[in-house]
Amino acid sequence: MKNESKENFIALVIAILFLGILGMAMCFYNLTIGLIQIFAAVVLVLVSVLVIRKNHGQLSEYIDNLRFRIDDLKNDGLGTSPVPVVVFSLSGKILWTNSKFEELFGNVQLFDKPMETVFPNLNKDILSDDTPEFSCYIGSKHYHITGKRLYEDKKQTVLSHVAFYLFEDTQNFEYSMKYLEEKPAVGVINIDNYDDVLLNTPDAYRSLLLAEIDNKISAWFSFTEGVLKKVEKDRYFLFFPHSCLKKMIEDKFSVLDDVRSIRCGNKFSATLSIGIGNGNKDFKDLDDAANSAITLALGRGGDQAVVKENNDIKFFGGKSREHEKTTKVKARVTANTLKDLFANSSNVLIMGHKLPDMDAIGAAIGISAFARFYDKDVRILYENTSPPVNGIIDRIEEKIEDYKDIFVSPEHALDFVQGNTLLVVVDAHKPDYTHYPPLLDKVNNIVLIDHHRRGEDFIDRAKLVYHEPYASSTCELVAEILQYTGGDFALEPQEAEAIYAGIMQDTKDFAMKTGVRTFEAAAFLKRCGVDILEIRKYFRNDFNSFVSIAQIASSAITVNGNIAISTCEQTDESDINAIAPQAADRLLSISGIEASFVLMAKPDEIAISGRSSGNINVQRIMEKLGGGGHLTMAGAQLKDCTLEQAKELLIKAIDEYAKETE
Repeated sequence: MKNESKENFIALVIAILFLGILGMAMCFYNLTIGLIQIFAAVVLVLVSVLVIRKNHGQLSEYIDNLRFRIDDLKNDGLGTSPVPVVVFSLSGKILWTNSKFEELFGNVQLFDKPMETVFPNLNKDILSDDTPEFSCYIGSKHYHITGKRLYEDKKQTVLSHVAFYLFEDTQNFEYSMKYLEEKPAVGVINIDNYDDVLLNTPDAYRSLLLAEIDNKISAWFSFTEGVLKKVEKDRYFLFFPHSCLKKMIEDKFSVLDDVRSIRCGNKFSATLSIGIGNGNKDFKDLDDAANSAITLALGRGGDQAVVKENNDIKFFGGKSREHEKTTKVKARVTANTLKDLFANSSNVLIMGHKLPDMDAIGAAIGISAFARFYDKDVRILYENTSPPVNGIIDRIEEKIEDYKDIFVSPEHALDFVQGNTLLVVVDAHKPDYTHYPPLLDKVNNIVLIDHHRRGEDFIDRAKLVYHEPYASSTCELVAEILQYTGGDFALEPQEAEAIYAGIMQDTKDFAMKTGVRTFEAAAFLKRCGVDILEIRKYFRNDFNSFVSIAQIASSAITVNGNIAISTCEQTDESDINAIAPQAADRLLSISGIEASFVLMAKPDEIAISGRSSGNINVQRIMEKLGGGGHLTMAGAQLKDCTLEQAKELLIKAIDEYAKETE
């Protein structure tokens, strides 16, 4: 640097002298031009002096600072340290290296080189960390690297440079990686619909079907060289190295498809649920994680795998619809247990999800009728929502005297909490999605009745859980419970209509996710005096809503050729909750569209309604945005974003889902 500065200075002096001599010579020919050149030479001399003085000051300051840092480093003994050391400026340039560090890079000149020269995957942002630390390979060796912040002043208030110390730990690192690969993972496999599949398979083929299922599972698991044990007729236990889990994830648990494709005289496809427990845990914790994962898989409808690693949960599969159970034993047991809980409670509170729809309100009214039959003081959390729900409630309050004081706002719900209050949560299982989450913390006795596929969050303090993802609606589950009430219990026609309306809404007039038990529940309600024509009045739209739905559908775009997305700026609070789902249904009726999403702006959030014909799992897509639901019907709410931002997040979630299911 000194030689370069000296050469530049000599060149400048020669140029000034030449300009001055040329000016004096020119005076003999043209006095004016000659004086101008001499004046220019004098000005150039003055400017050069100022620049040289300034640069000299900066250079002296830089040299003094660097000498201070080098002296500091020498005092620390780093110049002769056996550990490789490199010092970076705050701008990410190399200021100093010791000989050990230079040897790692072939003794090339590294001064003033950017950080990426020696650490390609690092950027200067790490220099602002209080305790910079990272690991990397340099050549064939692995290093753990820690940083030390260096200050300009003794009080350590002005940060100057950052030094990195490189500690070679190749052997320890390889041992730890080997440990991670060989540490165990625990799994559980469950045949979801074992009894129903066998019941609908001819006797001559049942043994063959079970043997084929065993063979598919054994063939899929054989590469692990782990332990596979059949512990029950429909349950298997897995124990295998962690390193094998990566391959299972890469092939997306292909055994799910293999078993579903088995045809040995069975009318129904057999499906599996898989739960894997993995992570830095002991054997008992791994077993608990595996059982928790299989419970989550079954609660989401089965035919899928759930991997639980510490606090991280991953889902795979979930391509088929839930299989309807033929037995109603659980409904009868739930009804009897619910009677006992009513008998031991002082009063009953019933709560659905936020902005309750017809299914949530219908189920709440059904449970209310059950509780009132046992002379319990009942309150239902409610606030003004959509016109159909408001219409049902107005009709009930008009026709049934007992309902005039039953509906209360969330703000007043806490006023009814007593020491032995029973809280019944319907049509929701995620704490944050309930109508008034603080109520969950104030009540000790909780009952949960829901039909949505289970998500990661769950109300885990419930004393009674009736959670059946196969059901068309929560109203269907409630209708089954009511059939086992006993005594001279009878629903009022308006109560039966509310429950019937909830089933109609979630099944799209009995067109989607409808099974034998759905029609049996509808028949029970019909016997209670349901007037179908009266119910249909609540689902009619006014002219403005009809136009809004048509406009939303007409402005849709397509993604991946088979998914429709539309947005809507909605300001009318009276029908805001009904328009988006209806528009999504309308889009789904278009030929070639297998899933539809409608995003609607609300005062404090963006609501998304998703619908599917069954080939695309909209629940998995909505879960990526913090929502949930079913394979064919799901939703989510996004806060602190615009419609356009929400749309971009939705498209990103769709792309992620598409990659996962390729």
